Amino acid sequence: MPHHLSLYQTAADFPVELQTVGAALAAGITIEATCPRCWGARAVDLARIISLHGPGYSLIDRQTFCTFRPGCDGRVRFRYIGEYGMKTMESEQGRAWRASRDR
Repeated sequence: MPHHLSLYQTAADFPVELQTVGAALAAGITIEATCPRCWGARAVDLARIISLHGPGYSLIDRQTFCTFRPGCDGRVRFRYIGEYGMKTMESEQGRAWRASRDR
């Protein structure tokens, strides 16, 4: 069983203001990129992501290779500040898919 359960079963269950980077920027939401391997973290530049991928791009259930520390082979995940602190932008559906892939 995962040590941190998502409040949302699928990506579509996330609040509207988290569905896309454009909506998050308009709502003033801070999204943070974090690496669980090297503990690197920083705020995501939503305007830059919009310029690269467009305002409809979503960070839900996404991961990318870590660039925080040279040599780190971790995968960066995205989090947002929720009602009770930082929450991962990962659905139960996305987590289950990743667990089956990583076996």
